[in-house]
Amino acid sequence: MVSESSRRVTEDTKIIGSNILQLRRMRGCTQEQLAQAMSVTFQQVQKYESGQSRVSAEKLFRLQRFLSVPYSAFFSGISKSCEAPAVQHDVLAADIVRTIKAMPPSEVNRKLLGLVFLLVSEA
Repeated sequence: MVSESSRRVTEDTKIIGSNILQLRRMRGCTQEQLAQAMSVTFQQVQKYESGQSRVSAEKLFRLQRFLSVPYSAFFSGISKSCEAPAVQHDVLAADIVRTIKAMPPSEVNRKLLGLVFLLVSEA
């Protein structure tokens, strides 16, 4: 029999959910797309991301394959003794990626080249 205390949502569950949210945004996909990849409803994805529900090993496996990230990315921030590298992605980075994807390739190339010249001139 499973004890009631083992079913409680922990701080670790919330951290894993937050990491899932950040990784999904970095990939630029919706909760619906993530739900389809995990074979769950988008409401369940909302529960995972908010830390209201734990993610099973099977669902974590599907997430890892869909998002193409190392497993350690899901556990970043859980423990200082954990050797997993921190997930450095945030909402700002996701916005930058979405903005670049929306631009025509020639404009991206022109602006990136301008940025490189600017960085070199300030070095």
